[in-house]
Amino acid sequence: MRRDIAGTLVFDAGVLIELLLQSEKGIFIRDALLNNLIDAHTTEIAITEVKYVLCRKIGWEEGNKRAEKLLASGYLEVWKTGWLIEFAAKYKCESRWLIVSFLL
Repeated sequence: MRRDIAGTLVFDAGVLIELLLQSEKGIFIRDALLNNLIDAHTTEIAITEVKYVLCRKIGWEEGNKRAEKLLASGYLEVWKTGWLIEFAAKYKCESRWLIVSFLL
């Protein structure tokens, strides 16, 4: 495991789960956050994944509580992804019609 972590990082659900379950790697990340060595970012999708994985491991109440505490801590910037989901749906819809029109 690297001991020289610093800068702006984007965390997927796996890193956040390690952090919230307080594994060795999670404690390393926690310490880096507390010491302001990293500027952490993630997405709404990753938070959703964190919640359902934690639910399976430690139950909904405890998993959700940990996730919400992390979000409230201010150590993590969560990027909204709703716009991307809408864009993808619209793009796929329009592309489908373009393909159909082309085939006709």
